[in-house]
Amino acid sequence: MKYIDNKMEVSALVTKGVMLCVCSVVPLFFFLAIVETNRLNLTGDIAAAIGVVSILVMVSIGISFFIKTNQYESDIAVIDNEIFELAYGVHSVFKEKLKKFRVTYNRRLSVGIFMFIISFVPLMFVSMFSGGSAIILLMLIVLLLMIAIGIYIVAPISAKYDAYNNILKDSCLETEKSKRTKKLDAFYWPLLTTIYLGWSLWTMDWGVTWIVWPVSGVLSEH
Repeated sequence: MKYIDNKMEVSALVTKGVMLCVCSVVPLFFFLAIVETNRLNLTGDIAAAIGVVSILVMVSIGISFFIKTNQYESDIAVIDNEIFELAYGVHSVFKEKLKKFRVTYNRRLSVGIFMFIISFVPLMFVSMFSGGSAIILLMLIVLLLMIAIGIYIVAPISAKYDAYNNILKDSCLETEKSKRTKKLDAFYWPLLTTIYLGWSLWTMDWGVTWIVWPVSGVLSEH
């Protein structure tokens, strides 16, 4: 169905944008780690400059993906916001599809949340047993990449699950509050990424801010 395809396209664009934003600080950490190892004759100022430029470029590309989702808004709004009635037999077909998909959904959601939760483990062990700043910076990169993988796993299946439920909903019982909630859902991961990066870069306490991801993974399903 075109609606589900459009929802998946939107999810793919948002996922790419969020992953780029989350990973935007990876080059900064990488070049700072290079400086700590005294390789490539990089100074701290040059590494910071390259890192900041990388952040700006990657975040800009990420935002462009978010903007591209607007092209699907009109098609998605037909089911998200309008009252409709499914043809005879269609409801049972989609109900069966949702029932089969729920197994995959639960499995991948569990894996994604698991990635969020364990993303801090490498950094924690390195912080406990090694005082080298270079290796800590590299473990921060590992943390961010694991979070990005978790988002890659969770976001698409959440979008598909949401699409099935929207099709099967009782449109007559839908309230204005639920409509506003759906509109906010489109900004959930981008907003979360902004909060995470802002909090982390402001405090540089990556050992604490990572908790945003397992909590958000659970809250996104409620």
